[in-house]
Amino acid sequence: MGLPIFFLSRLEYPDWAYDLLAKNPRSYAQMSVNTSDEADWKKLAPGAMSFVDMKAQIRRLKKRGIYVSIQVNPVIPGVVTNGQIVRLIKQLGKAGADHVIVKFLELGYSWVPTFLERMVRRFGERGRALEGYLTQNIGGQRTIDQDYRWRAHRLFRKTARDAGMTYSVCYEYEYERDEAGEVVDKTGISIGPKVTTSDQCHGQRVPVYTRNSTDRKFRPVIHCPPSGCLYCASDNGGEPLCGNTLAGEAPALRMADFRKPIRRDI
Repeated sequence: MGLPIFFLSRLEYPDWAYDLLAKNPRSYAQMSVNTSDEADWKKLAPGAMSFVDMKAQIRRLKKRGIYVSIQVNPVIPGVVTNGQIVRLIKQLGKAGADHVIVKFLELGYSWVPTFLERMVRRFGERGRALEGYLTQNIGGQRTIDQDYRWRAHRLFRKTARDAGMTYSVCYEYEYERDEAGEVVDKTGISIGPKVTTSDQCHGQRVPVYTRNSTDRKFRPVIHCPPSGCLYCASDNGGEPLCGNTLAGEAPALRMADFRKPIRRDI
């Protein structure tokens, strides 16, 4: 079909996954892990592969020339320290990972009491400490204190750079403020453009693909900027480079939208 693919898993990749990923240089492997402490990892992700095995898998993927992106998601302050995340990023880089995405915990309000109860049951006082960090409301979600997150992201980004990796965040927001620093909107604006060092959130540049009919292979839209659709129109005077209005709006797409080619000349 010509499309790049990616696999996101906390389980070990089967051999056929390596073969499929190696077919397209824009395909990539992704794993999710949020601590380097093996005992804590078993509690946070029961049934997942061990961190030792994950590092071995990263090394194997790199031998096949496959791009590796890691989600450190979610970061749970109190349960996991910033120092542990720093060690995690360093070890991921040493194993050969290309990119790291960091996402701090956020919860819908109805889910907060149950989640806190589970953390206390699994981690005792460390789980109880989480409540002291989970103090902010952005966009109707309980989030980790904004100043704490900013300090952590600066630290993690430097660690990733020193380890030879690019860095990004995933759905991380802050209050919108005026020139005087006063909050003007608590809905939240993305901090991504301020901290991301990669072309796209997941790491390497992967353009949008399209085709005109089902008997043709998908081909990349060569007009795509490195960041894809998300900022394309806003960075170019309101006009998407590919000329497709829907792509320029970058909304949540419906199945019917995917049936329409982005450009007829591809």
